Amino acid sequence: MKRAFCLLSTAVTLSLATLASAQSPTFSMPPFVIPGVTGSQITWSIDGAIPHPFAILADLSGGPVDLFGERFYLGFSPVLTTLSVSPLSTGPVQQTISIPTVPGMLGVSIYGQPVVFDALASNGVFRTLNGASTTYQGAGSPTGSAFDDPIGEGFTGNFRADVAGHIRGGAVLRRTHETIDPQGMPFFQGLQNPLHPQGSREQMVFRTQDVGATGEPELLVAVRWKPLGLVTNGTIHDLEMRIGHTAVVPDYRVDNFSALPIAPNSGLDALFASNYLPGAHPVSCFRGRYDIDPTRQTGNGYLPYPSITPFAYDGVSSLLLEFLVADDPLNFNITGAAVRIMVQSSPLPGARLWASGTPFQPMPIPMPSQVTQGIPDNAMHELELDFARVQTYAQSPWIDSQNANPDYDPPVMAASIPNGSSLRIEYRGSASANGASPTAWSLSQDVADGSRYLQFRLTFVANLFTGESPIVDTLAVPAH
Repeated sequence: MKRAFCLLSTAVTLSLATLASAQSPTFSMPPFVIPGVTGSQITWSIDGAIPHPFAILADLSGGPVDLFGERFYLGFSPVLTTLSVSPLSTGPVQQTISIPTVPGMLGVSIYGQPVVFDALASNGVFRTLNGASTTYQGAGSPTGSAFDDPIGEGFTGNFRADVAGHIRGGAVLRRTHETIDPQGMPFFQGLQNPLHPQGSREQMVFRTQDVGATGEPELLVAVRWKPLGLVTNGTIHDLEMRIGHTAVVPDYRVDNFSALPIAPNSGLDALFASNYLPGAHPVSCFRGRYDIDPTRQTGNGYLPYPSITPFAYDGVSSLLLEFLVADDPLNFNITGAAVRIMVQSSPLPGARLWASGTPFQPMPIPMPSQVTQGIPDNAMHELELDFARVQTYAQSPWIDSQNANPDYDPPVMAASIPNGSSLRIEYRGSASANGASPTAWSLSQDVADGSRYLQFRLTFVANLFTGESPIVDTLAVPAH
């Protein structure tokens, strides 16, 4: 009996799988069309049976929009229309529609998607099939891709090809890293900087290895610090946090004979402004009140600084954190921060640069940003940093334009750009199929004029909070 039940269950499972497969045919449209003088024709097709009523919806916007648990690659704009309605389909089906030519059609995309009305759908009403699109281009051969099989076509990068006939950015990846170098020795006392009651200005530099950088751009989204000793309640009424990049890369190696640092001047300079990249000062990611709350201390001992505006970290530079605290008679903070001394024989090279007042001599200048010079030492703060990778890319192979001396026209593209995400496209050209002596990358396709072979790179920036990333259906650069 049990065996019969198992066989029956297997048969039902296989039948359902077969039915699901039969109910999920692929919808397609021609990726590119050149409009005629009076009009053009577009043929959409579905390569399998749909045993339920269905409709083909079309829009001039690619969305995406989620409705009743289903993903539409349509924007539901005012021009949303129905191309066709059918009671069912017993096999492959196609239909040709005529579109009149009107001014401004070049570069316009028509997005289509079938909606199947099925009471067994998860929402009890309908489900969607895949989306497709047709984009109007000018005369000339399209040099690009419809992304039917981007991996098979030779695209490289950290993209995802999990949407049929599309390419989209990679997933948002989050990581947490502690700025602890095994070379550093824990200091026995907590340092009140940067949260000094009498005011302070402090810079901290962290090399790429200190923050676990991989060379990929990321967002720094949270910073936590480790108190040393008893944590008490306290309030800093005016705290500013700045974050930026710096060319400073401290070298904490010591000479084997003298035990002195081999590059004592490789750290932070005594002048605060000298540690900025020219023309790229750190950006203010928070300014306001900060309450030290012992109940917020994490299991591994860290306390969060205030929520910051995410900082775009390039992944290849040293990270510069700067804290500014005004002299405040109502700041009774006595909690110190844990640091590690990177070189025991010398205070240099500078891992931090600080200036602060004392109970008897508050900072003489009311605004800490007016303090121009400090004291460098190699006390590295123990921080816990949260990063998020939102930027990914897809790079095409070298594509043959079939033209010995092409003039590339503006690209035409069909894409879905979720709210809070963005897409950048760069181009370069080469006279050789293997990409020898390529031009520089450019946001303009004109950089490749005269080059038979074209390559493009898509840079996707996902929404940090939703994880949604741009999705591209087709991209072509007409050449004539």
